[in-house]
Amino acid sequence: MKIKPLCLLLALSLPAFPETPVPERDVRAIASASNWQISIPVAANSPGRFGAHFKTRVTIFNTTTRRYSITATLYNTNGEVGKRRIPIDPSEYLVWDNFLNQVFNYRGSGAIFLKAPTDKDEFYTTAEVYTDSPNGRFSTTVVNGILPLITRSEGPEYNVGIVVNQNRRTNIGAWNWDDRATSSIRARVVDAAGMVVQTVEFELKRGAWQQKSINVPVENGSVRWEINGPSRLHYLYAVEVDNRSNDGTLSYSVKGAAAGGGSSSGGPDLAFTDAPRPEKATIVRGGDKVKLYYPFKNIGDAASDPTKLNGYASTDRKITPDDEKILDLDLPRVPAGRAGEAHMEIQARSNAPLATFYAGMCFEPVPGESDTSNNCSQSIAVTIVAGSGQSVPSPNPDELSGLEGNASYEIHQPTRGGDE
Repeated sequence: MKIKPLCLLLALSLPAFPETPVPERDVRAIASASNWQISIPVAANSPGRFGAHFKTRVTIFNTTTRRYSITATLYNTNGEVGKRRIPIDPSEYLVWDNFLNQVFNYRGSGAIFLKAPTDKDEFYTTAEVYTDSPNGRFSTTVVNGILPLITRSEGPEYNVGIVVNQNRRTNIGAWNWDDRATSSIRARVVDAAGMVVQTVEFELKRGAWQQKSINVPVENGSVRWEINGPSRLHYLYAVEVDNRSNDGTLSYSVKGAAAGGGSSSGGPDLAFTDAPRPEKATIVRGGDKVKLYYPFKNIGDAASDPTKLNGYASTDRKITPDDEKILDLDLPRVPAGRAGEAHMEIQARSNAPLATFYAGMCFEPVPGESDTSNNCSQSIAVTIVAGSGQSVPSPNPDELSGLEGNASYEIHQPTRGGDE
């Protein structure tokens, strides 16, 4: 719906909501210091719990004296869905009661990016996800005119005060803002006593968005976000919703060395913190060796005891201690905050089947470890061939045999000071 303001003076009297200058945000970043590109981190045109149907109401107000077109881009779990151009006249504002249906003819959920041609073409936006019921309209504000924040750091990022019980539910969402790199994110849900009660994982394609529910009870807990993939540019958020009314509250993640309210148990936590490299490798049967690299870090608050670091071969991409163990390594004490890298070298004997398998590593749990769900790495696809350049028709071997290897590690020294 297009609506013309009564007069230009009325339009100019609206507040401009200026953003804090970027230099003052040393650990956060935004898409722009002016309102010419705005993100709606969650939008819906889909059914929900208790018979609700959620829609997204969006308003856009052209605060300038120029006519231009805003480009709206929709993203879902597969990345970019499509683009639409929205012409808007000077001092005009537009209203959609179901933006995804009216603009994209789309049913489902996702995230939206709105962009004007230049930084002089400023516009003001509000957005809410809502559902109507016999008792009225219940909604969650997702944009209120201020540009949503976007995090560029490796983490940790937090959402705090998380509640999930018979009356309230909480969903958490991640949007990979980088359209050139994939993203692997682990969200650890921690209760008020500091215990990890659930780990939620997001594997995001380039530009992809995804939202998942916390399905364990928790009172005044927190979510610690760990960014492990190549992308370092994300929106991370939590939405808490009342089960009786479907009213909700959206909060963005915040940067912190540690979250209050007992979000850390004070113990060690060995974790694989980044994507291994290379993404894939080829090994000649009975010939060359291949070397694989797995970055790790003690992200806990205490040094870890010595433990074993084991190498595995799997027929699928997920690495677990139940896979075929091909090597082990004694890992010494790792101080809190110290990072390192494990190296796994594999050779295929002459009787190894020609196929693709997946190689990864897992820490054996250490005493007092606050979270053991992150003890296994992402996998690297390794293809065994009879000679250089030969293709393998079978995606996986029937059994993993004929592999041998050895491992080493490097624990990085701190850049200054002594032991952490």
